[in-house]
Amino acid sequence: MVCALIGYGYWGKIIEKYIMKSNLILKYIFCRKISNNEKMVSDLEIIMKDQAVDIVFVCTPIDTHYEICKTALLSGKHVFCEKPTTKRMYELEELIEIANRMKKILYSDYIYTVSPSVKYMKENIHCIGRVRFIQGCIEQFGNFYPNDNVYEVIGVHFMSAITFIMDMFSKNTCYKHFFKTKNPLSGIVEYSLMDGCNVVIFCSLVSSEKIRRLCFFGDKGILEFNMNTKPNIRIKKYDICNHTLCVNEEIHKNFDEKNGLKYAISKFIDVIEKKDNTENMNIAQEVMRILDQNETV
Repeated sequence: MVCALIGYGYWGKIIEKYIMKSNLILKYIFCRKISNNEKMVSDLEIIMKDQAVDIVFVCTPIDTHYEICKTALLSGKHVFCEKPTTKRMYELEELIEIANRMKKILYSDYIYTVSPSVKYMKENIHCIGRVRFIQGCIEQFGNFYPNDNVYEVIGVHFMSAITFIMDMFSKNTCYKHFFKTKNPLSGIVEYSLMDGCNVVIFCSLVSSEKIRRLCFFGDKGILEFNMNTKPNIRIKKYDICNHTLCVNEEIHKNFDEKNGLKYAISKFIDVIEKKDNTENMNIAQEVMRILDQNETV
């Protein structure tokens, strides 16, 4: 299939490398400042009107996603869009309706949902019994965008991973902002799942180190993902003995987390071939539902 890359900033340049490693043919790169690269164009209409282009990859600022995705879908192209797909739920719902009507795939790049570690957690979440509490911590320094907050930039990684693992909708979302310029750069999002399990995710773009830690606490054990450790998955199973927890088994696993985009593009091509993107769109809608319930306390 022939594709075009829209947006050639930090993430666009990374995606280009993975497109070139795939079976896709990259025909165009849309960029406002074009260079000597023969693939580069500064007019989006060239891409949208070219019927040879099957796919567009959208790697532009979040507030531009809606219009670009809408134009691409109406032009008869499959769309791979960086997260989150839109700023508002009604925009996402309109794009889904257009994709269904045009019989095209709209795929949101929630990269943690194709992570080998996260997939293992989903397959083994039953090992810790009923999940009572979920705690996440996702931190780094930057990247900073003038119209986007920390929850949109990195918080959605864990929102999507939790949705994927638990396969359950959320309710009662609230946010606590700790560091704010124009938009929140550090804060906590809290919500509960439909079964009563509480979720707390600390998000920060002003951290001196990169942290990715997600922990599920069940009545029979703990399941933890920590990107900075080897092994990066730990399961600790326990029994309740005389008002204490007695560990009876520990499982350690380590997975390669360096090829997320390879898995994501492969998944995208797979759903195009199968003509079914239900799981990915359900996750995209759930993440947008959490972001849209932005009640600050």
